[in-house]
Amino acid sequence: MRAVWQHIGIALSAAIGAVISIMGDLIQKQDASATLKLSAILARDVMPRITPLVVVCFLVVLAVAVAFIFKANTGKDAFYRGLSVISLLMLATPYQLPQTLPQGAPGVRVSMGRGVEIAAEVPRPSVDGMPANLAQVSGSVFTPVHVRLGTSDRRPVSNVTAILIDPSTSQVLGSLRREEDEFTFFTRPGMYLLRIEAPGYLIVTYNLRVEKEQRNVIRIALEATWLPIFLQRLPLVSF
Repeated sequence: MRAVWQHIGIALSAAIGAVISIMGDLIQKQDASATLKLSAILARDVMPRITPLVVVCFLVVLAVAVAFIFKANTGKDAFYRGLSVISLLMLATPYQLPQTLPQGAPGVRVSMGRGVEIAAEVPRPSVDGMPANLAQVSGSVFTPVHVRLGTSDRRPVSNVTAILIDPSTSQVLGSLRREEDEFTFFTRPGMYLLRIEAPGYLIVTYNLRVEKEQRNVIRIALEATWLPIFLQRLPLVSF
């Protein structure tokens, strides 16, 4: 009976070590998190609808298994075994910024500030019309999309991350970080998912339809929350 409790203690110690390491990975490396990276790879190549939460459970189980494989005799040894599994994974994951969404159509000069200024070929997002002579590259039209954010607590948002996703493949097409509650990016016409992340607010995934020669101005409401961004990402489907 004593041996059984000892094994349970070793398993719990390894699991705690793994959880602490995973939390550090999610908080410290954010978009370059090894946990999220592994989740994205599995979602792309193995299980399309897998979530980071499932990957976290898998890594905890792996850490417990490693503790028993390497015959950890004490809770301290098991803790370090669990900690090392994720730490090695973090070291093997290079820091790489995600692809940036274009803030100007190719060949068009764009100045981005609190008030969005776009060169003569593409008018400001606030105008009612959208001309047909948008910038074209290899026959593909790049259309501006203007996003306006509102908050439930009426406070200004900062450090906003916008992620554009292909809904058919779950592939991240690009991302953008801004400090304002209004911003513009350019993309081709089509159907997308637009994920908005802002500290202090719930993550929003918006079904975006970008139409050629149309006003593409969208308004997204953000609900205030105490839940950190890295915890909100865990139950979401990996992209």
